[in-house]
Amino acid sequence: MAKSVNFQLCIICQVIGEDNLVEKPSTHEKLLSAIKERAKYGDVKLAELWSVLKDVPFKEIEEKVSWHRKCYLDTTHSGMLKRARERYEREVAGPDESRRKPSNSPQGLFTRSKTAPYDRVVCFFCDGEAKYQQPLHMVSTKSAGSSLEAAVKTSGDPKLLVKLSTALDGQDAHAIDVKYHKNCWAKNVTGVLRKSSITEGDGEETSEIAAKIEFLTMTETALNK
Repeated sequence: MAKSVNFQLCIICQVIGEDNLVEKPSTHEKLLSAIKERAKYGDVKLAELWSVLKDVPFKEIEEKVSWHRKCYLDTTHSGMLKRARERYEREVAGPDESRRKPSNSPQGLFTRSKTAPYDRVVCFFCDGEAKYQQPLHMVSTKSAGSSLEAAVKTSGDPKLLVKLSTALDGQDAHAIDVKYHKNCWAKNVTGVLRKSSITEGDGEETSEIAAKIEFLTMTETALNK
């Protein structure tokens, strides 16, 4: 499950540490840009952080967000950003390039061979294409978009978290062109939310209801056709 962000701690490492927290308004934009870019290139920790920050108004970030100087420098370092981008591009190039990479990749870093950024033409969950008996359906309602986001964060699946961070529009978290197989949605959204609801003992959550509505809408559309 994705961790919540404590704005009273360092926004990057989420610990107090020995260094004092610093805040320079002119650098907030640079930090956010670096977090977003590193998330795109497969840094799971920063992908989770970006999935939270992208929905926070920039003015609120300027007022609340602070960091350790070392954490800031590590995150925004141009050399590290360049290496992350080059690593990502090598993975995108194909399996021939991937085979040249060491097998002991740093823990916590997921490259394209392990978790690809979101591809709009295949199933969001299994990366499978549409088939005669397994057509792809599109998330078409705001409530279904909320259900998808809630289920992915609840499951904590690093592959889906990275996909989610590249699929969501920071200005409107529900304006997403996500496609899915019916069985994949039932397993990864409806099932996850139902299990979470039972575990927490709060009854049926709004997000689960929204997932069911999406499924019923999809079924009704299929029957009408």
